[in-house]
Amino acid sequence: MAERISKRQLVEELALHNDLGTNAAASRVLESHITKITTEVTAGNTVVLSGLGQFEPYTLQSGKRVPKFRPAEQFKRAVTQ
Repeated sequence: MAERISKRQLVEELALHNDLGTNAAASRVLESHITKITTEVTAGNTVVLSGLGQFEPYTLQSGKRVPKFRPAEQFKRAVTQ
């Protein structure tokens, strides 16, 4: 079974491999990205991260708006290999 990576583990990897110094600094970077993506999608905008995919608002037939993620082709190929 595949391993589940926690936010804490992701922060540790970010700090270790990106010269961020501390886990606290890496956490601030990650949180700022999550906040920006959430803010933009909430405002009706699409956020594109090349090689990963896009986050966008999607309106259901019921009229309810939900977030949607569309993986990039490069990401899909990497996962399915």
